[in-house]
Amino acid sequence: MPPKMIFLAGAPTYHSLSWDESKLQSDFTEPFIQFLHLPHPYPNSAPRNSNTSVVEFSIAQNPEWRELPLERKHLTTGASQDHAFQPLYGGHPLDFFSATTFLSQSQGYSQSLSNLDSYISVGDENYGDQEVDGVLSQFYEHSYAIHDIPSSQITSSDFDSTSYSTSGYDSQSLFPQSGQNEQVPVAGYLTNLKDMPNAQHLSSIVPQTMTVNLIVGIISISEPRAISTRQGGNVSLIEILVGDETKSGFSINFWLSGKGKEEVKEVLENLRVQDIVLMKNVALGSFRGKVHGQSLRKDMTKAWLMYREKIDRSDVGGCYGKRDLAKEIDVQVAKVKRVRDWVVSFVGVATTNKRGVKRVREELPPDTQ
Repeated sequence: MPPKMIFLAGAPTYHSLSWDESKLQSDFTEPFIQFLHLPHPYPNSAPRNSNTSVVEFSIAQNPEWRELPLERKHLTTGASQDHAFQPLYGGHPLDFFSATTFLSQSQGYSQSLSNLDSYISVGDENYGDQEVDGVLSQFYEHSYAIHDIPSSQITSSDFDSTSYSTSGYDSQSLFPQSGQNEQVPVAGYLTNLKDMPNAQHLSSIVPQTMTVNLIVGIISISEPRAISTRQGGNVSLIEILVGDETKSGFSINFWLSGKGKEEVKEVLENLRVQDIVLMKNVALGSFRGKVHGQSLRKDMTKAWLMYREKIDRSDVGGCYGKRDLAKEIDVQVAKVKRVRDWVVSFVGVATTNKRGVKRVREELPPDTQ
């Protein structure tokens, strides 16, 4: 029995069908001739209609090849991350604002002002005419005002003074050395990033400020930025970009001010990409219709290193190890495990060439196929 070839071209509409013999095709059309590699012109082939456009299929003699590396390379923060493009798409009821992402997009898309307008505007066409420096100045002023609010305006279902660290940051308790049996902090009620309240809700409860507890993985840590306040003081700002298995691209601004700023800076500098951290009492704010997080004054916002992929035995670990995550004894451990699995799959780290390992060069196929 000779082989048969079936073309699945989709079902036509009923009113477009015509059974007139004079209008039926007597042979293959041009696209089928090229697909079947038939001689051109094919005998008795259907003539081209000058009134209709025919798609021309050009077969390149020498196809262009591109190299796709097998190992995932580290993606720097900003427009190169998937979450950086997420606000540009429509239909996202919960978007996050990040100064790092905003800077990267404004620098990388100077030729496309429409993309920048869609990112920083919320139904107001005048927002796109503002300069980048002006938008960032407004954001820093807005963020620092939330950081400096009195504790009486803070609302949270789990805000209390009970903690396993001192009133300030203690790097020994937040980053226990290997072999130390430190007491694991209790997170209380945990919030997934996808379950964050939207900007409209946060604006409706002003002057109150909502706080949440998060277990997240670190995507990037920005360098400290020097900010001058209206009172004439100088403070530093460190932005940490985090994500979990439900959503990514959430930024947390840590303002380094007050007596314990050096301790806070030391703790943040000890963190690195792919670390799983517990952050308690993270204040939520809204800017330009987008949600962001940040620290509160008087060390109300605290962070603990929950899990870390160690480089060697002397490397500092977290509160949990691989054996602890394999047990999943409670909700907190299960959350750390899910975030760890997400971080390993989607957050890259900078890799260094190991000594004695020869780099394999991938050869592209010849341009004759």
